[in-house]
Amino acid sequence: PYIRLKNDTKSDLVSFALEDLLRKYDSQVADADCELRANVMIAEKRFSTGLLPTRESYLTMKYDAGNYPDAEREQEYVVGEGCAGTCFAENDPTYYPSDCGAQIEESLSATKREITEEIDSILSVPMYSNNNTEREPIGVLNIDSPQPLSDTGFDKEVAQTLAMRHA
Repeated sequence: PYIRLKNDTKSDLVSFALEDLLRKYDSQVADADCELRANVMIAEKRFSTGLLPTRESYLTMKYDAGNYPDAEREQEYVVGEGCAGTCFAENDPTYYPSDCGAQIEESLSATKREITEEIDSILSVPMYSNNNTEREPIGVLNIDSPQPLSDTGFDKEVAQTLAMRHA
């Protein structure tokens, strides 16, 4: 039996879970003075108009913990765009900067690069319905920071495992 939650209650629970993730991450992985934020992006399929209408998946930020400006919250990412879009498309944890960092950065529009220019490192992990990793992800859990990868440890397996447990 499922309990139906009001959207405000659901938002509070997700925000609490994100804050808990950041506390655990800060104490177990990152350097002591590391600034971290987290968000959940959910995939939505929509038709895009053009010469031939196509159905594309977009990731939009639904929940967050940290200091996200409105301009950043309002962005939509096509699957395959940026760190979160790459994670969703490849169905695999992705961190930035990485070996594919230039490709991830080039996939962003000038506006998105400008809005996120303060972010030096990102970890994105796929989220699944009922934790069923055999299916397509339903969204992406992101942790980001203005600090470099050497401080955040997003490239470490322990970081990715901790984030996957919370996704």
